[in-house]
Amino acid sequence: MEQRKEQAIHKLIEEGLFFRINKSKLARHFLKDVLEINVFQLSTDEVSKEICKKYNYTLEELPKEKEELFKFVAEDIMGIDADLEPYQVFNSEVLQVMDDLKKINSMIQEYEKMQQVKDIDRYERTKYQYLVEKLNKAKNEVCDYMAENIKSYVYRKMKSKKKQYKDILFSNIFYDITDLPYPFRGNEKEYKITVFAGLDYKFNHMTIMENLELKSNYIHDKKKFHDLVDIYINSNDFCNDILSIIEGNHILNKRVMIKKAIDVYIEGRMELFCQIIPLQIEGLIYDYCIELGISPSKIDRVPFDKKLEELVAIDKNFKCHEYFMYDFIELRNTAAHGRLHDDMNYKDTANMLILDLLYLCKFVNSSSATAVNRMIKLVKEIERENTLNDEWDAEYKVLEFINEYRKERLPTFYDTNKEIQKIVEYAHSEDFIKYIKLNVMYPAHLTQGQKDNIRDILIYLKKSPELKEECTYLLKELSKNANYQE
Repeated sequence: MEQRKEQAIHKLIEEGLFFRINKSKLARHFLKDVLEINVFQLSTDEVSKEICKKYNYTLEELPKEKEELFKFVAEDIMGIDADLEPYQVFNSEVLQVMDDLKKINSMIQEYEKMQQVKDIDRYERTKYQYLVEKLNKAKNEVCDYMAENIKSYVYRKMKSKKKQYKDILFSNIFYDITDLPYPFRGNEKEYKITVFAGLDYKFNHMTIMENLELKSNYIHDKKKFHDLVDIYINSNDFCNDILSIIEGNHILNKRVMIKKAIDVYIEGRMELFCQIIPLQIEGLIYDYCIELGISPSKIDRVPFDKKLEELVAIDKNFKCHEYFMYDFIELRNTAAHGRLHDDMNYKDTANMLILDLLYLCKFVNSSSATAVNRMIKLVKEIERENTLNDEWDAEYKVLEFINEYRKERLPTFYDTNKEIQKIVEYAHSEDFIKYIKLNVMYPAHLTQGQKDNIRDILIYLKKSPELKEECTYLLKELSKNANYQE
């Protein structure tokens, strides 16, 4: 029935009616399709009786007045938000798109004009050209959205926000209608020249007002800017934060030179720090690319910006890549060629580099793009829930963990983690099998993908002699409710 309803609605969308008329009229066209009768020629009582037969309502549940009845159909059966009219939401979205296109065109004109300035530095001109290309890509994305996706996006946006069933098995698999329709929407700052400074990612411990002051001084008063950065660093313990992250991460822990460089920074030997860290940061980027599964052949002996392009293609949450592709590369090249003594304030440069290192360490340690990080995050969540409840009260998270663990074992770096050992042992216990059995026997809430995941987990657990018989039985039961046979 739900599928038939969606088919009727999408037919109205394709025919161009859904975003042109009000809900009451939409409901009439909808009922004409799903009931297969011309409701325009029926009385209110006749329509109500047909609705009751189709959707199992009683006459007492339906409004008596004609317009209220069709409004009820639109909101309770079709699922349109009570406070919205589809045509109004659509028109509002079109105006927003037009506004974004106007902004994009204005920024392109501004940056093209900046490239023509007579005395502009070649390096600055390159950055403006990059932004022009990025904005042209953004314009194409907006146009594609208008041509292909605006109707489906608006439809999702104005559907009734009814409480959705909570996925108790795989909490990281869900449908999020809050996604923005295209990258430029709400992210104008990512297309401005200040994006190359990476300021939005280095100062997360500041208040909004402090951050605004910092950005203003970055443009208008660099000395004041660096003074504020110095105060910011001295007010926190970022060196120990970095060391703590390094100690707990298998990728970062291999970089022994970073630990030594932190000591150099603490000792105040800023010139040496500025020479060491840029190359270590590039090495970390390389290590993370390998962790993401990028082939060494794609990133060996290629420029640093090409490594970053490969990284961002897989992990789009690495938002600071434009800083590392431009301003950081200039700094790295300066250090590599021994030119740091030429008109450079070592302390200011070292301060910015320590913030670069902090951001990168935090990102590498937390990004959900890697299976290891996803598993470690789940381990911490399970540990936290079990600490609060003093019992295994996070079975669905254990299920998520084992779903990752069966595909890729954790690096040996984590072998001493007792919490991981406990989770793996619990996953091979009778209690956990009982939890899986509960979901196998009552699978109505499971999607096909979730059934597939449970199947693969059971196959993995079946390797344990103690669980083989029970897992074999559950696989047979599961096959009755899935699109495959055991």
